[in-house]
Amino acid sequence: MTKQIFEPACIPCILNQGLNSAKLFGITDKKTQLIMLNEIMSEILNYKGNLSGPLFSSTFQSIMKKYSKSDNPYKLIKEKNLEQAKQYIPYLSEMIRLSEDKIEMAIRAAILGNTIDLGANPNYNLEDEVNKISSNNI
Repeated sequence: MTKQIFEPACIPCILNQGLNSAKLFGITDKKTQLIMLNEIMSEILNYKGNLSGPLFSSTFQSIMKKYSKSDNPYKLIKEKNLEQAKQYIPYLSEMIRLSEDKIEMAIRAAILGNTIDLGANPNYNLEDEVNKISSNNI
């Protein structure tokens, strides 16, 4: 069996997510960031199996845990996002209730929860995403 390689477009995205995550977790030392990114790249080069960004995530997460020195480095960020998202439940519920196509609007609302990924997109803005799903311009 020959060794497969990542989809080339996944590599810069994974490295960018590593740097974004480091910053989210307060890892500001450039040397530590470089060591962490080198470890991610080494894992990419040695990865075996179905090679895609999502399938690499468990390896990526173990590296994040190691350098953030936390078993759940995203915990505080998730809690903050959850509190912010809860504020939109009444609005989204009413939007679904008033919609001509309730199923479509419910699907749009569900998609919203899946778009929160601060590692991949540190500039994520929940309010902007809510505005997108409430418009017809998706």
